[in-house]
Amino acid sequence: FDFPMSVDSAEGFNRVSLGTLNFDAGIEARAIPLNNETAFRMVTFTNSSGEQLLPAQASLYVDDRLISDAYIQQIVPGAETEIGFGPIHGLRLTRTILNRNEGDRGIISRSNENTESVRIDVENLTGEDWNITLLDRVPFTEQEDLTIDWTATPRPTTTDHKDRRGVLHWDLNVNAGETQSIKLDTKITWPEGMELR
Repeated sequence: FDFPMSVDSAEGFNRVSLGTLNFDAGIEARAIPLNNETAFRMVTFTNSSGEQLLPAQASLYVDDRLISDAYIQQIVPGAETEIGFGPIHGLRLTRTILNRNEGDRGIISRSNENTESVRIDVENLTGEDWNITLLDRVPFTEQEDLTIDWTATPRPTTTDHKDRRGVLHWDLNVNAGETQSIKLDTKITWPEGMELR
């Protein structure tokens, strides 16, 4: 790499500006209410510069405001990269368990059953409209005797999101000042005499 001036590193650390690269980026608000109380701003871009971007400590800004300092891994040419730009505090998430029940059912042929009803709320207090990618999960089974049924209102945009079994994904448009809700019901049944672990 040719640098237009000499740099003396004999006296210790030097900071050198190497220029600017610009990329077209996609921005989304990602919400995972099972783990977080707010959505997070995620930026995705492809390194179309033809340059290898070396790992470095970076200061992340949104609208000229420092959001956080983060360590960015190496980004090779052509690689798609996703970087988190901090929480969006005005997008509040709650995941409320409305009902959870476990017990036996049936008169002659007995089986065991677990049911759960969950409500997920996304409240937009930011003053602007947001497109939100919301992720949640339902159990899945590889056992023949275990039956899992679930319903969601509204229906998710995709199931088994990015080939991850049981991960549900919704694309939501939540306007400023509004709250959107998702209702998720799950039922697990298995024969009597077997134990669910």
